[in-house]
Amino acid sequence: MFKKVKQIFSKRKKRAKYNTTQSVKFRDIAGKEITLEIRVNGNDTLLSIYDTDKTIEFLFDQETAVLFNALVQYYAMHNVFPDLSEE
Repeated sequence: MFKKVKQIFSKRKKRAKYNTTQSVKFRDIAGKEITLEIRVNGNDTLLSIYDTDKTIEFLFDQETAVLFNALVQYYAMHNVFPDLSEE
């Protein structure tokens, strides 16, 4: 009985399958190919940034992608990141 209950309430999270809707590829200064993808699963949308070997991958939800965008735009304009500790 306990095994059946444990199987129902397993602590493992099942990874949701996300479908890629759009992708863009470019090469960085080191010549490594970087891929940006928009992945969708129902109401969830993720921005995925990874290299060809997938040795490193970043997944951003919409709110985090907006923050990332603001940081990159500020860097492009001023060559530094904004001080986020100020209000």
